[in-house]
Amino acid sequence: MGRIFFYAVLVAAILSLAGCGGTDVVPRDNSGTKVGVAMPAQQLLRWNRDGAYLETELRGRDFDVDIMFADNDAEKQKTQLEQMIGEGCKVLVIAAVDGDVLRPVIERAQQAGVTVIAYDRLLMGTDAVDYYATFDSYAVGRMQAQTIVDKLGLAEGKQGTLEIAAGPMEDSNAKVLYAGAMDVLKPYIDKGQLTIRSGQRSQEQCATPGWATLMAKERMAGLLKQYETGSLDAVLAANDSIALGVLAALKDAGYGSAARPMPVLTGQDADLPNVQALITGEQTMSVFKDTRLLALETAKMVEAIAGKQQPEINDTQNFMNGKKVVPAHVLKGTLVDASNYKSVLVDSGYYSTVDIDGTASRALGVK
Repeated sequence: MGRIFFYAVLVAAILSLAGCGGTDVVPRDNSGTKVGVAMPAQQLLRWNRDGAYLETELRGRDFDVDIMFADNDAEKQKTQLEQMIGEGCKVLVIAAVDGDVLRPVIERAQQAGVTVIAYDRLLMGTDAVDYYATFDSYAVGRMQAQTIVDKLGLAEGKQGTLEIAAGPMEDSNAKVLYAGAMDVLKPYIDKGQLTIRSGQRSQEQCATPGWATLMAKERMAGLLKQYETGSLDAVLAANDSIALGVLAALKDAGYGSAARPMPVLTGQDADLPNVQALITGEQTMSVFKDTRLLALETAKMVEAIAGKQQPEINDTQNFMNGKKVVPAHVLKGTLVDASNYKSVLVDSGYYSTVDIDGTASRALGVK
């Protein structure tokens, strides 16, 4: 109930800003056109915001919106999509829990004449996905890795220790993210400048199912046994929910003191608890992906589809899903740390100072 209330408040807050230029509304009658929005998990702040922004942008264009959250349960999301198709949705916007599980229902949508937009997670192995709206995950991975290179002085020949907390194998974005990071870090690992004491280096070995904070914490607690002597210098954490789990394990192991300082810790999404960790120095960086813009561009795509027009696409080469190159609209992320969080996150209106200074968001962390 708490998550539902939080989501309702978030939507109301966004709607209150819409009249002040918060949305880019195209005057066209879309009433009667139903759009299904399938989000992976309401318990993650990232997807709460995406869902709220999408709902606001689409309703602002007079679409009938059916939005559902799947609690990171792929079978539940499959059932939700089947329901959306049965209820006459003409467009589906899908942030998949597991694209492999969804493939049959996506192909059923194609047969029913429904347009499918993959939202920030590419749907793999099917030609039934029509478009993709996303951020450049490869560039995000490179930003995370370059932070480690810079902070540890690897380019100057210094050495350090590293552990990797990757995203889930079932998420295509996690694979691209890992590839971007390893393209930067692999030369230093191969030369022995970066040592991974656990020996866990492949994405499969380092994966965090469901991007789950608790699983990241439990795995990191085990890895830290390798560092009872010496110290861990850096953790490549794929996103902020994983970084929270890593951070909790580090604190439990005594990191964060003068004798044992926090390692370099990466993330992405600029979730509120992580922004607070940036400010306190417990997390080194995150990558801000302005989901307001992603929701806006996705709504524009839906608008064009409803009007039987070609959506605005800026990438027709890089997103091969195993069956087709999916035309995409790609946005860039912004590195955020303690030095620029205010200009990037507060001055842009994404968060308020009350959001960042308040205590409510701290409850989302892992104790």
